[in-house]
Amino acid sequence: MKMLNNVDIKNILHEDFNKVVSLKTIYKYSDFDSALNKILVENTLKFSKPSEYNDPFDCHESLINLKSTDKIVHETLMSSETGVILTRKDRRKIIREISLGTNTASILTKEREKFKISCFAEKNDSVLMWGHYADKHQGMCIGFEFPPIYDKKFMICPVKYIEKIIPFDGSSDATRTILYWLTTKSMTWKYEKEIRAILKTENKSSFELVTINPQTVKEVIFGCRVSESRIEKTIKTIKRSHREYSKISFKRMIINPDNFSLKEIILKPGT
Repeated sequence: MKMLNNVDIKNILHEDFNKVVSLKTIYKYSDFDSALNKILVENTLKFSKPSEYNDPFDCHESLINLKSTDKIVHETLMSSETGVILTRKDRRKIIREISLGTNTASILTKEREKFKISCFAEKNDSVLMWGHYADKHQGMCIGFEFPPIYDKKFMICPVKYIEKIIPFDGSSDATRTILYWLTTKSMTWKYEKEIRAILKTENKSSFELVTINPQTVKEVIFGCRVSESRIEKTIKTIKRSHREYSKISFKRMIINPDNFSLKEIILKPGT
């Protein structure tokens, strides 16, 4: 799968690209078993279709103004600046469908279905995120370090949050259109401070597991409701699973008694 290069991403995401580059670590909240077995031991990330997520407006058609002429879309697709979210083969196929009279909106919607998403966050100390996505503080939060494009498999993009729906001009650029579709959400979700890993695939299933290098894992943080005995046992299991994990920073969250917040403590060897 051919992906965008750094220049392409910068041109599309502008200032948001700088956010991706400046974020050294991004975090995935998860239930305990999935974090341990799927992510840490098997080294896989789950990518799902947007329709599988809990926001009904995720990648909704209302975000895009698809009332554009086929001529404009044709010119956009022929441009070398379209990038590689849509490959040359993709563009030829879409242009052929347009020439046969296929509706432009249905074409772009069909392309959108080829993308799957894995969700991360900027911060590891969100009480709400721990409650919603890490089994009510009984799970883990795993810190990763990825480049903007990881091993030609997926790209990292920040989510944009907007107050009201202002449809994006779907005729301006096919690549921008699809990325806008995949990375724009309501301000309601801003507390998540979400970062998305975006995968393009021909796999038609609702999700796909992607193998990652264990060296991308930099931190493992246990929820404030995970017992000390389980933490100790799990750290031993993690360290045994891959030699690359010898340098992982292990932490746990504790309740801050002074306010409604969490704070992390570093777990020393032998904890």
